[in-house]
Amino acid sequence: MPNTEHKPTERVLNILELLGTTPSGLSLSDIAKHIGSPKTTVAPILHTMASRNFIAFHRDSSLYTIGIGAYLAGSSYYGEKSIMQFIKSEMEYAVNETNEICQFGIRSDNSVLYIAKVDSKEAIRLVSSVGKRLPLYCTALGKALLYQLPFEKVRALYPNGLEKFTEYTITDFETLEKEWEEINASKFAHEKKETALDICCYAVPICCNQKTIASLSISVPAFRDTEEKAVLIKDVLKKVGNTIEQYLFENNLDENAFCIYEG
Repeated sequence: MPNTEHKPTERVLNILELLGTTPSGLSLSDIAKHIGSPKTTVAPILHTMASRNFIAFHRDSSLYTIGIGAYLAGSSYYGEKSIMQFIKSEMEYAVNETNEICQFGIRSDNSVLYIAKVDSKEAIRLVSSVGKRLPLYCTALGKALLYQLPFEKVRALYPNGLEKFTEYTITDFETLEKEWEEINASKFAHEKKETALDICCYAVPICCNQKTIASLSISVPAFRDTEEKAVLIKDVLKKVGNTIEQYLFENNLDENAFCIYEG
């Protein structure tokens, strides 16, 4: 498809995406800086979006946040027959089987964007949120998204190297390439304390028309990460992942349905 993006529309969508992942809110100056547009250009866009309730302006702090209009528009995606409703039902099954949190993510440039989660009932569990972004290379959910992606493209995503989050974070491309090879051989990814010392995670890619479009994960506190638990989680992820892929195939979902990145 040729690049025919409409710049004014692109600014509106950039603002929605930015505020949707910044619940604390941003000022006019911050928004203009983040989307790379002059304040004089951004100000009337924000005014119009606020008047339609797609964003909200807080006079006491002069900050903008996502608005009820965006929520209502987004909620329609969860209609009675929506793909996300089916995915959430499968995620609930995974949580019931493992009693651990289940998350669903898609690629956004060099990060994984968390777009759905189902919490477990365990008193001690991972605290996570929809809209969170983390690098692909150090999360199981993100590593699963590297499935089928040529490694030279993986390397190009991080021209400044791999940032260290904990002592267990992979920070060299040689080690990452070995994991990438394992993921492509097994269609399975994992992380052990790479973003937080008390969390381990397992994930599988979700493919449509032979293209990786999303990933599904189950996270577990490190003290509950036993060999028996790992086997259970892997079995459940494989089963749920296959069920979701079959549903996508049967409903002729376009492989770009979850695509918000270039490349």
